[in-house]
Amino acid sequence: MGAAEWARRLGITDAGSMAAFVTAFNQLDDSIKELPPPLKDGNRCPYCRKKIMLDSRFKELCNGLCTGGQAKDKQTKNGSTKILEIWRAIGVDVATTSRPAEAVSDGKSAVVGLSRIGSTLSAASDEAESKPRCRSLNCQREAKPSGFCSRRCEAGEADRVVKVARMLLAEAAPEKAPPKPAPAAPAPRKAKPPSLGSLMKDLSKPAAPKPPPAPSPVEAAEAAEAEDALAEPLTPAQKVGMGINLGAWAAGLGLAAVCGFYIVRELLPSKMSPNSVFDAAFDKLRGNDTVTRVYGEPLKGYGRDHGGHREGRRNFIEHTVYDEESDGSKRIRVRFNIKGPYAEGYAFAEVSSKHDGFVYLMVQDKRTGRIVTLEDNRLALASSANRSDAERSALAGLLGGGGGGGPPKF
Repeated sequence: MGAAEWARRLGITDAGSMAAFVTAFNQLDDSIKELPPPLKDGNRCPYCRKKIMLDSRFKELCNGLCTGGQAKDKQTKNGSTKILEIWRAIGVDVATTSRPAEAVSDGKSAVVGLSRIGSTLSAASDEAESKPRCRSLNCQREAKPSGFCSRRCEAGEADRVVKVARMLLAEAAPEKAPPKPAPAAPAPRKAKPPSLGSLMKDLSKPAAPKPPPAPSPVEAAEAAEAEDALAEPLTPAQKVGMGINLGAWAAGLGLAAVCGFYIVRELLPSKMSPNSVFDAAFDKLRGNDTVTRVYGEPLKGYGRDHGGHREGRRNFIEHTVYDEESDGSKRIRVRFNIKGPYAEGYAFAEVSSKHDGFVYLMVQDKRTGRIVTLEDNRLALASSANRSDAERSALAGLLGGGGGGGPPKF
């Protein structure tokens, strides 16, 4: 090691400064001359394990002398300090004078002793303390009241601090280990197809009966309550309550049956229903020439008229159901309205459970009262009551379907 390595590490490039540094360096002890220069800035100190920043004032960094952590031996530390003091003194002289070599040599160009170097360094330090210097690390110029000589030095120092802070955060943050890849699932084994012998053996075995499923806790509790209720005799109040419940169920079932009966009768009308009689009678009226000539076409038929013109209010067919005493048949009598372009009238019809056709079918004009009879079998049915079949046929031939009067009263 020598002055050249130290000068290269300290960044001394000026010829005058180099000569002054070499002259002062050669005056030191041989043990100090053999000291190695500090590592480059940014490297890690082998003693304190911190980032090296030469002559730094931050505790988080190593200043090259390792004063921020575990120090080297005292001789090495003092020797490195003396070399740095020579570097600082040369820097002060370069900034303040144009002849730096004169600060370390006498008038006869002889080499001064270590005592002279110490006095020179003390004088330079006193002069530096009298004038405030720039706070930037690599600047020794006179500072302004803000602490820096220019805005450029202030920005550079701020950038350096940010860089140091980022390095510290990067060192403090734990390195994230890459996630381990998930182990691959083993390939499923191919199942061997069963042999014919094993299949026949399984078929020959009787199927084992399945055990009954275990009841759930709720079902078990309900079964226990039912057994307790059957085991204990009912009180009079419980009997009354049970009777009321049974009566309510019976009434509900009866009401549902009645509603179902009427719904079925309306949806599926029989021969003795009012709507069936109305449909058959109106079809016959539309096919009669006399009715179409008197009332005109098209002919309309509807139920009871309430004075309105809505079809929904005129769909009720007036009817009467009764039992005929002469022949014991059940009969239904209906009346409805017809309307054509020329006139309006009432249509009367009656059917019997023991007769295929109409008992009678006739139309009466509302304005004139004229009656048009399409079919009237009342007299024939009345005369054939309680007679034999031969008598009935002979009587029907004589009467020829004769009428039995006008329309009935409703």
